[in-house]
Amino acid sequence: MLHIDTDKVFIEHCQSCSSHSWCTKHDESKYLSYYENCKAKILVICPEVQVVSNQIPLAFSKKFTETENSRPWEGKHSFPRIGAFEIYFKDKIIFSKLESGMWPQSTVVANKIREYLDQAKLPPVQREITNTNMLKKRKKAKIKEKKTSKSIEPSSSRNQALRVKSTTPNRRLTDNENLNDANYSKPYREDHSFAVKRNKKENSEDDYSDDFKEDSSGVEKDFEEKNHEEARSVSKVYELSLPSNKLSNKKINYFNKTSASCEFSLHSSDPINMIIKENRVVIGPGQTGKFQLRFPPVSKPKKTEYYLNVDSNNKPWECFKFIIAYE
Repeated sequence: MLHIDTDKVFIEHCQSCSSHSWCTKHDESKYLSYYENCKAKILVICPEVQVVSNQIPLAFSKKFTETENSRPWEGKHSFPRIGAFEIYFKDKIIFSKLESGMWPQSTVVANKIREYLDQAKLPPVQREITNTNMLKKRKKAKIKEKKTSKSIEPSSSRNQALRVKSTTPNRRLTDNENLNDANYSKPYREDHSFAVKRNKKENSEDDYSDDFKEDSSGVEKDFEEKNHEEARSVSKVYELSLPSNKLSNKKINYFNKTSASCEFSLHSSDPINMIIKENRVVIGPGQTGKFQLRFPPVSKPKKTEYYLNVDSNNKPWECFKFIIAYE
């Protein structure tokens, strides 16, 4: 059901987690706990709004469908989405767990909604356009023309009229001669090229089985998190070709370089199309573990990108980028 109220905050969160297939079984109580926490904080800081759950905002009606089966070929997904915790206000996305891979900070979310409410109360800025400056420029130009004009003074009073008539055309010809191309600077040449120098980092590791290959460019790219979260840089880039009409299972062999046992938490940027089998993996010091991924079939061949955020003991650790070519 679509809702048009502009004073409502819509929160989309994962539900019925026990019935989800081909994905990690989420803890539904955790999603409800974050929903109640965010709702309480928003109502304290923004008492004039209402908070509702799992209702499609009118501004995002073209993106979602209420049917159980999603229709990605039409650009629509079932609502609510698996692993989602999204917060909408008016036509803006205040927070997205699917994009950031993080849980929301209720205070940050509430303060951002408060800013939008305060901006709407400010009166519109009125601009006045006057011609005062243009009139002043025109007057100055006329004064300069009068000052720079040269009066013709005949050398003698004899044949004064004839001299005036004979010198006037010469003066005009002189003015026209000043318009020759030789008196102007050469036109600007735009054939200069500029090269951007980038730092490259060679990565020779091949952590994926079969056709999982790491991008040879090794150029680090920023992956920014929203809501004041710490930005991560892409530590590894992988390229992979997958069939578009069937499920593909892949794994990453990950080596724990630290001297202590670590619990690694995995977060997918698109839990629907890149599914993590186990989102928490414990690896001993100096040992190698496995990150298992599943890629469901898609409607048609395409090329897309996914991100995998890796946290070590609940702290940001690494970010992997996958360039997937569905064939």
